[in-house]
Amino acid sequence: MKTREFTKEEAIELFEAAKGLNKIKPSEWIEENEVFGIKLPNQKGILFCSVLGKNKEAYGIELYEGAHGIESYFKLVSKRYDLEEEKIYIKKCIRLTFEDRKAISKDDYELIKLSEVIFRGKNQWPKFEYLEPGFVPRGLTTEELFLMTDAIKAVKDCCLYLKINKDKTGLVKKNKCYVREYDSNNNFKEVVVDIYEDILADLHKDRVIPKLYNDFDLNRLKSISSVTNKSWEIDFFYSFIPDGGENPYYPAILLIADVEKGVIIGSHTAHPNNMIEEFQSFILSFIDKNKEIPSKITMSNIYLLISQEELFRGLNVILRPTTKLNLIPIIKQDYFKLLVNKKLVEYKG
Repeated sequence: MKTREFTKEEAIELFEAAKGLNKIKPSEWIEENEVFGIKLPNQKGILFCSVLGKNKEAYGIELYEGAHGIESYFKLVSKRYDLEEEKIYIKKCIRLTFEDRKAISKDDYELIKLSEVIFRGKNQWPKFEYLEPGFVPRGLTTEELFLMTDAIKAVKDCCLYLKINKDKTGLVKKNKCYVREYDSNNNFKEVVVDIYEDILADLHKDRVIPKLYNDFDLNRLKSISSVTNKSWEIDFFYSFIPDGGENPYYPAILLIADVEKGVIIGSHTAHPNNMIEEFQSFILSFIDKNKEIPSKITMSNIYLLISQEELFRGLNVILRPTTKLNLIPIIKQDYFKLLVNKKLVEYKG
């Protein structure tokens, strides 16, 4: 995933920074549910840092950029998912973990060799990954690695500061976050941001919602369809079996469930990059084919609700947001079991 070659000096700077961060062991005083932020020069959004290691499952840091990043973090820590298998699809972050030698990718190992920085032992080798919902974790581009060099240095300084200022990491319990804003001379100022008012309030403002229909299309659907008393649940999730070649992804699966009957009445699979457009198109064709409009639809995924809200309101459907659906999580559990069994059969040949 490199866009240009690192020089030896740049590689040394990156890995010395990583080694220095691992040496101070910040997880000894920072919990994984405590977050602080850094804002680097020319960086559009704040990088919210979560320190890994307190639970001894992984050691390192995760950097969540801006509203979409920190939203994925809170979705994970507040367990806004139905099944444990779904946790791997939630994070949107750049991650540095310290692993055993065998876990290091070929690209990262070649860069370590170039730097000649020495790593030995268990949980000592730096591994860089980019995590995004719907996609298999990938290595970092050169530009992302350059960002990590500066970020790791800033994170280390912040961690040492927070060691004697524990009240600053505790701000997250009040929905606030301690942030250091750096300038081009590496000077910084300290600010406290309100996570909801300053960051998450703009969560969906930059998302372009496709519209594949007009008023004529909606009026036509209403004229040919029966308005029923039916209630639907609609949700989507990612399959845990990846697809694709060079850029593998987890297919996004839309489910429409009839609440009264307790069954799935419609489903559609799409690429994560095109899923909102495809889901909208499928819903339109599904109603056209069945010529029935429900009276009520319940959704737990806010982005899905926002992206389809205008469509359903145009059909005079009552939309009900919820934190947890009743029917689809049970169906998803059966679906995951089916995929696991299928994979085991394929493995055994």
